[in-house]
Amino acid sequence: MNISKLRKKHNRYRCLKTISYLLGFPLFVLLVLIGSMALFEGDAFSDTKWYGVLVAVAVWAVSIILQIVISVITKSYNGRTLFMLIITLVVMVGGSIFFDFYATKKIDEVAAEYEKYGVEVDSYKYQTGWVITWTSRDGLANQFVDDVNRFCEIYNIEYKSSNFGKVNGDGSNITYDKEADAYYSENGLFADGYIFGFKQAVQVLIDYNASKFAIENDWKETNAETKEGKYVANGKNADEELEKALAKVDSSAEWISYQKTEEYIAAYGPDGRAYKHMLNVDRLAELVVKLSEGLSASGLLDNSIISGALNGVLADWGLSVADLKSLTLDKVIDLINQTGLLGETEVTVDMVMDLLEDFSFYQDPAVKPKFAFIEDETIRTYAYANYYATVHGANVGSVLIGDNIGQVTMDASGYPGTMGYTLEQLYDLQARDKVGNSLFGFMIARRYALICAGITALMFVLFYFYKRREDETFAQIVNGKGGRR
Repeated sequence: MNISKLRKKHNRYRCLKTISYLLGFPLFVLLVLIGSMALFEGDAFSDTKWYGVLVAVAVWAVSIILQIVISVITKSYNGRTLFMLIITLVVMVGGSIFFDFYATKKIDEVAAEYEKYGVEVDSYKYQTGWVITWTSRDGLANQFVDDVNRFCEIYNIEYKSSNFGKVNGDGSNITYDKEADAYYSENGLFADGYIFGFKQAVQVLIDYNASKFAIENDWKETNAETKEGKYVANGKNADEELEKALAKVDSSAEWISYQKTEEYIAAYGPDGRAYKHMLNVDRLAELVVKLSEGLSASGLLDNSIISGALNGVLADWGLSVADLKSLTLDKVIDLINQTGLLGETEVTVDMVMDLLEDFSFYQDPAVKPKFAFIEDETIRTYAYANYYATVHGANVGSVLIGDNIGQVTMDASGYPGTMGYTLEQLYDLQARDKVGNSLFGFMIARRYALICAGITALMFVLFYFYKRREDETFAQIVNGKGGRR
């Protein structure tokens, strides 16, 4: 055979060898990547979307290493072929079987955990079959992404949590718990600027609704032998019970003792009001003076048109623009009383401070909240969840409980509270998150591993067949000899 034909033959075998290799593990990795695209839609699988692809790449990498090892051990193409054939089937089929046992156990555990909440978790067989689909019907991964996106839209959060700034409002440090996806202050509460992620928002809502239900309902047995029964409303109101519990805390020895500790006094002062981040009397008086000085410095009060209009209004109360340039807290209170804005009620400094207290109070990140001293565990859980869902949620623009929920701000009203999730829906979301984020990526890799196992094994047979033919033709080109090894 002339040299030209041998070279063409050599190039053909080399091309077929390359194609055979690419149709093995590289094709498997590509198919897993394409199948995993359902996990890349939205943020529901932001932490686990690469799991399946990484497994496929790892298997491919192992095959490359073993190919190198076997090529050193033996020069026989038949030996190499048989070895890689066995390795491919063991890794891809055996690995899939091992995963079947592991995932079945995992799903059974989640199903048992949530059965008592009335949540039915789909079987492993069903989930592996429907994790992704090849039709227009959405698979379980797509459905979960859509449900998470809807939840996050309603409550104005992202799947992953975030935090305004690197420290609390008072400059104290915060810590991040990766497993819980939450930022915490020293006292165990969420950091001042913590914006809920999906997992914590779901957990807070579960704690709120579950504890509220437990407070307002009692279990009544209907059959003593089978222990069957039902929950019956007991006439209690969770918010009223919380108020009673807090009132009880006021007289508890533990709370009274805690208020005398150095950390509490350093934060709130001996009377619980003179705190550096709260609006106390001295700071309010200073604020009024600064406001007056700012008005004077702005030059607005020196404008003839503005000052003329203001003098006309202020004259009825015996005041003038000059008084606005030297305002004090006492003068403002006198002005309110003179104008009769509150009718016959006489305004005092204490009254003003009482009105502003709820707006100015700052929960110190180093001090335990009052509701941490509630004895009843269920009511205490409700207190924490209620605080997070309402007070903290309002501070960061993500209200979880109320007549309006989500982005409730001065210029947005959020969504009606009736659009909030029920307790059963919340448990269902949580259960699906546990299964989906731990298994879906692997399920996709497992599906294509079983599909590609036989193909990949066959491609190794063809790869070494064409590799041998390539070497034989190359030998013929070099020295006119061929040989079989």
